[in-house]
Amino acid sequence: MGKPETNPTRVEALTALLFKHAVSAAKTKSGSSEPSNLSITVNLRKKFADKCPDTAAGNLFTLAITKMTESGEMKLNELIAEVRKGKMELEGIRDEQEAVQKLVNTFSTLQGDIYYTSSACRAPLYEVDFGWGKPVEVSLRIPDVEEKTIILLDTPTGDGIKALVHLPEEDIAILQKDIEFLTYVKDA
Repeated sequence: MGKPETNPTRVEALTALLFKHAVSAAKTKSGSSEPSNLSITVNLRKKFADKCPDTAAGNLFTLAITKMTESGEMKLNELIAEVRKGKMELEGIRDEQEAVQKLVNTFSTLQGDIYYTSSACRAPLYEVDFGWGKPVEVSLRIPDVEEKTIILLDTPTGDGIKALVHLPEEDIAILQKDIEFLTYVKDA
């Protein structure tokens, strides 16, 4: 795997932690060591070779895929290094057609489970005001969400991250008993 990273972002650290423990719960449940993949939504506005303005309308994103094929214990620093490597592979993409082709090529090589993650952290969601004042709490609802999906949002105070985790019920039950995992989370 990649070289260990020493300064992960808070989103990278939480994504790696959640992925590691979600995969561990799935393996505990099934007893198998199938490969697992982490799919991370990446904003393409600053990735295109010809930079796109932040004010461009529409969704300009693709997925960075991190393939985890080893059946051994996942180390957070190695996961973070793989996440960064996946994001770096998107640097210099010329246009949306190239991004789509890269994504299709990547998906055609995947085996095992895919965990989807996306972060809306640092998006000014708590600054939106439709005339009734700014929101007290923000949440996202994604219709027809896939199992094994994690959405990260800032907390209302901006000093933490709220994770909306959608996993199979059996996996959640295992996570709720995972002592190491529970030391990092606070149930909302």
